[in-house]
Amino acid sequence: MINKFLPKEVIMIIYEMNPEHREHFKILKKELLLAGVYSRLRIVDHIFKMEKLDHIDILSTIVNDPEYVLQILSTCDCSKKNAKRKKCDCWRWIRLLSRI
Repeated sequence: MINKFLPKEVIMIIYEMNPEHREHFKILKKELLLAGVYSRLRIVDHIFKMEKLDHIDILSTIVNDPEYVLQILSTCDCSKKNAKRKKCDCWRWIRLLSRI
């Protein structure tokens, strides 16, 4: 099953279990956690656009662990400057989640 989603090079690194690769896995883990959180938040946006409900109501229903989501969003490498240019949504979500 793992072969369907990961390139061969990544699978080989995983199977090697070389301690030198730990730094690469930390970066990968961070990226995967952020991707998972953004996936959940895209669902909230989709429901918001379809149902015209309040973001806070939808967030409090769908996101049952806002502290965890805030923690993961805070690891995003963007800056407030980029967020103002709408290159990253993390700051918008951090503001909304902090109101739950």
